[in-house]
Amino acid sequence: LLSALKAEKIPYTPHSVRRGVENSARWVEGIERFAQGHGLLQIKSCFDALSANAKSADVAINYVVKVTSGSGNSPSTNAKQACGIYLREPFEVSQPTEANVSIKPSFHEDHDAKEKQSYEQKILVKSTAFWVETPKYVLMHQGGRSFSVLVDPTALSPGSHYAEIQGLDATDLGKGPLFRVSVTVVVPERKQDKTGRKYEFSDIAFKPGSMIRRYLAVPEGAAYAHIQVKPSSIDTSRRFMLAALWLSPQEGYRDHEINKFMTMKEGSVSHYSMPVRPHTTLEVVLAQYWSSLGVCKGALSVTFHGLSVSPSPIRLALDDPTSTRIDVRCEMGDAMLEVSGKLTHKEAYLRPSSAKIAPLPPTSRDALPKGRHAMQIVLSYVLEVGAKVSKAKIGFPALNGKLYDSPFGSQLYMVFDEHKRCIATGDAWPDPVSLDKGKYTVRLHVRHHKASVLEGLKTLVMVFKTPLPKAIAVTAYSTYTNAALKASKFTRKRLYSKQSTCLYLSAGSVPSGTPPGSVLVGSIKVGKDEDGAKDVVEHHIMAVVPPKPPAAPKAKAQGGGADAKKKKTTPKTAAAAGGAKEGGGSDEKGKEDEKAADSGFQDEIAKAVRAAKIAYISKLKDEKLRKALESDVAKELASSSANNDEKRAVYEMQVKAYKSLKEHDKVIEACELVLGCIDATKVAAFYGVKHPVGSAQDEDEKKASKEMEKDKKALVFAYMSKASALMELAKAELNKVKEEAEKTGNRKDAGLSQEWNDRFKKALDDVLKWADEKKDKKALAPLQMFSLLAKGHNGKALKQLLASLKASPRDKDLMAQRTKLLSYLGWDDWNKELFSHWKLVQFPAGFKCF
Repeated sequence: LLSALKAEKIPYTPHSVRRGVENSARWVEGIERFAQGHGLLQIKSCFDALSANAKSADVAINYVVKVTSGSGNSPSTNAKQACGIYLREPFEVSQPTEANVSIKPSFHEDHDAKEKQSYEQKILVKSTAFWVETPKYVLMHQGGRSFSVLVDPTALSPGSHYAEIQGLDATDLGKGPLFRVSVTVVVPERKQDKTGRKYEFSDIAFKPGSMIRRYLAVPEGAAYAHIQVKPSSIDTSRRFMLAALWLSPQEGYRDHEINKFMTMKEGSVSHYSMPVRPHTTLEVVLAQYWSSLGVCKGALSVTFHGLSVSPSPIRLALDDPTSTRIDVRCEMGDAMLEVSGKLTHKEAYLRPSSAKIAPLPPTSRDALPKGRHAMQIVLSYVLEVGAKVSKAKIGFPALNGKLYDSPFGSQLYMVFDEHKRCIATGDAWPDPVSLDKGKYTVRLHVRHHKASVLEGLKTLVMVFKTPLPKAIAVTAYSTYTNAALKASKFTRKRLYSKQSTCLYLSAGSVPSGTPPGSVLVGSIKVGKDEDGAKDVVEHHIMAVVPPKPPAAPKAKAQGGGADAKKKKTTPKTAAAAGGAKEGGGSDEKGKEDEKAADSGFQDEIAKAVRAAKIAYISKLKDEKLRKALESDVAKELASSSANNDEKRAVYEMQVKAYKSLKEHDKVIEACELVLGCIDATKVAAFYGVKHPVGSAQDEDEKKASKEMEKDKKALVFAYMSKASALMELAKAELNKVKEEAEKTGNRKDAGLSQEWNDRFKKALDDVLKWADEKKDKKALAPLQMFSLLAKGHNGKALKQLLASLKASPRDKDLMAQRTKLLSYLGWDDWNKELFSHWKLVQFPAGFKCF
């Protein structure tokens, strides 16, 4: 069509071509309006119409149609201003509706200004249906005109009805309509059975590709609809499709629809349920699939059920089962009340750590008309995951669920790990993601042409929703007394029409590790599934984890024997001990108590000073000052009355300080001091036999077990630190040996001397005596790998290293060791062609661009 217009040099615009296509299309009988629009395209007729009207002044004019509500009901359930009239809900079609139609001619920006000002046209307005009333004529000018329309659907039969308000050139009616205003009216069925909640349609004839469409008024009190499909007169199986939906203002239709395919045979019945809202129109479509051959008959029934719950959403008090009361009312028919619910997820709310607004690059992709620049905001959120989670969701409630109806240009987010590697992306409908333990950065990108609008997003809340390790069941009680005593749980109860009852809700124990203040969410259902009708109405439920109760005070030991617990005297209690006794104690006793209090304070001060000195050992750069500080600490410990536990704590601090300084010789010396404070033989003897555990232990056994566990941890720490320090010293020695081997070309026997091997082997054996090979696997791996390298077993060392990398695939230290080992083995191609390229992917220089 366009080629012919160009070849014949016939002037056209997008608006004239559209009008020509619509006015020349041929209507096909037997096909509903929703399927064919204006009809079948007619190229020849359209070309003839465009040729005949080529010199008409309205070729370059676009008529903009806007419809707003008048004094009656709103002409559109989805918008305050639309390009047509759409009446669908029961309250809209129960009475006449008046709407205001505005028509304004729109000219191209280069159109001659005088022609714009002088534009005037007589328009004949007509309706294609008797139930739509319009004025007969309108005089159109450059500023446009408005007129009122009355739509009276009260006499229409159930089903869909379509009409048009057409505007024609009064001087040339042959041109066809210059503009059209669509009027669609959906009249729902209102004839239910005697109960007032069921619609039945039987003996419906089907053939391949045929479908039936029914509109049903959802009655008062309905919560969900049960749809039943039953075919008949079938010789072989048939494939059907069922679709149902209802509309809600400012929400996508996808949120309130079902689409189901089903293969059925004689005698089979299919059941489906969906939530509904009272006083809306439920559209149900049943069709036989086009490739499913043969004719048959079928029956369709829709039954409405209603149990209302208040309040909704439900806020559950985890620590008080009597404070969460819900009222349930049976709105229609009889129903079986049965509560089932769970708290399934935990939600964390985060504010952005940074927000940057900037214009997008002025490229052709991001440029706006008339030299305007698109603006962007990038929000960054810091997310810390304490344990591996699967099926977690990252959402932005203020933005999610909106796409074309969103005021913003886009909404995209990316999830980056600690190494700035992008591991997940999402948009307005977030997908579940799996995250390992660690720290993540979530970056959200939103566009708009006004920076002032983006300013309002600088504090946008992000919701991180993770599944609970184990869902928390919700329990219901029928009375306040049962809830308070946690006795006689509610099971089920039949409610009759319009009957109400109340329930009290309680939840099970919160999973360990859930911090106070966490928000737990889930849902409950209150209806029992019966006769294929499935209660699909989920009532949102949430709970906030309360603070932990204070620890119960320990019972005082009876009597004054050796087993009785002695009350610990602190500096604060010692000073007041003398005055706490009844009677007039002697002054000498009071002075002794004051001296004891002063002594306690002095000991605490000495400990704090020693801790501060040790902390500064790793900070001082001057070696003389550091050695002087080390000497002071050693002298104080030698002269003080500190017990073994106190000395051990100080020595452990020294080990950590020297580790940070990488002074490995001093680390070994400090580890020996730690080991000197522990009776390893006593610890080994304790763990060499079985002991009672848990509640089977008495107080003395618990105390002994706790002390031995503390000593064992100190032994593992000291031996592990000693072996690690010795490994670092041995590495330097091994590097020297390998350098010599490189020069001589004898790599096979390049290992540590027997003396070094024996020394390191003893240190590693000491570690393995006390460490748990499963729990401490990550810490033991480098020591075991170095043991193999020291012996010259490079292949075994590489195997151990690759196993460690599999467990920690982004450990830079392990990768550096792999590079060195492969280089030493002469496998440079692996380093160059494989691992060096992977580093660019695993450790990018910056965040990925949107």
